[in-house]
Amino acid sequence: MLSFAKEAELRNHIIENFDTYFDFEFVQSEFRINKSRIDILGQDKETVYLIEIKRDAINLQTIEQLSGYIELAKQNFPSKKIKGIAIAPNIANEVYKDLYQNKIPQEIEIKAIDNVEYNHKTQALMLDEKMIKEIKRKCIDEDTTFQDAVKIALKEWLKK
Repeated sequence: MLSFAKEAELRNHIIENFDTYFDFEFVQSEFRINKSRIDILGQDKETVYLIEIKRDAINLQTIEQLSGYIELAKQNFPSKKIKGIAIAPNIANEVYKDLYQNKIPQEIEIKAIDNVEYNHKTQALMLDEKMIKEIKRKCIDEDTTFQDAVKIALKEWLKK
């Protein structure tokens, strides 16, 4: 199972295993149309595929976003069929409801990706009095600003 913290990690995993998830050709990641950025662009002989990756869940905003990309792509690829694919580890209940009621545009496919999980846990750093005194000492000893001393202390803390 892939545990990831950033959408870019999930995107790289999908690209590295593209044939596992899709039956068309990978073209490019971070594809730009006008001022929009599509996570992955794919194609076969007849169709251009716009893949929108979400690190946690596909929701209705994802569908709206992908619908906008499809309209832009139709202008840029007028001779091709355009299909959008939203992919994420989870699908929001509101999307399931709209799928059931046939409210999702037909040119959009919803795809849950298995064996991946979004690791959204973060570590918190509490500055206690001892650490603040150490930072102040670094300011004096190393003739640096408090902000720079905090950066040094954080680097040391992250090494632990």
